[in-house]
Amino acid sequence: LSLGYSPAMAAVARTLFSTVSRSLRGLRSSPGVIRLIEPVDPQMFGSGLKMRRAPQASLLMPFLPKSLQESPEVQQLLKEAMREAEGGLEGLDEGKVRRIIKLAFQENGNLEDGFTLSKFIAAQTALKKCTSVTVTNGVRVEGTSIPLSPPPNNNSGWGDKKSAFCYRISVENVGDHMVVLIGRHWRIHDNGSNLLHMEIPKGSPGVVGHRPSIEPGERFVYASGCDLPSRSGWIGGSFQMIASVPPSQRGEMEESFDAIVEPIPLIRDASP
Repeated sequence: LSLGYSPAMAAVARTLFSTVSRSLRGLRSSPGVIRLIEPVDPQMFGSGLKMRRAPQASLLMPFLPKSLQESPEVQQLLKEAMREAEGGLEGLDEGKVRRIIKLAFQENGNLEDGFTLSKFIAAQTALKKCTSVTVTNGVRVEGTSIPLSPPPNNNSGWGDKKSAFCYRISVENVGDHMVVLIGRHWRIHDNGSNLLHMEIPKGSPGVVGHRPSIEPGERFVYASGCDLPSRSGWIGGSFQMIASVPPSQRGEMEESFDAIVEPIPLIRDASP
């Protein structure tokens, strides 16, 4: 890591590289696999749409410095990552990610690329702290929250709240049959008082005005929000689903079921 650096800058590079390498371990979804989380877009607040899951390599590419994007070695590593994803790997090979990070710190006397990647890893670490993933009967629910300041669209109803959050929910059909999301149940817990802050009754219609039908391989993504009287808490619950199951298989899978949403942390400052 000392290529082109002065002794003082080389020490900074080694320290930053070690910090980033340690942080990368926290992004493992399984041994040797790094799973990145899509950034939450507050502009999506109150809306939802169907979309395919973004390839992991495409999440990393926009945050790579231009010099790395143009590197033949990095381009080859990312192509290999795309092929591995097509083969079923749900994440990025940790060895490839570490190689890209090392290349960022080997720029001739320039630490800028290393700092850029370290900020990206720090942002991913914060997102992972505020993410939950649950699979129920072939329905994969992933929820991620971010703090809001100010709330979207200047919603004055949240103006006197201590904390406001936007959360993005991905409901993905990883099973073999079409499913329909018909209702929701939310419990919002406040850590400050250690009490239930709010509950949306089970069976409340749909989500953000939709009752989406989700085919195998599809996912429905939407964003909404909540507030808390303190700086942290969680939101969790379930979605009420109906599965389109052929009569011959109805003994193997319930036609209606609850897709569990494990608690999604709501943290005012989730920075590492």
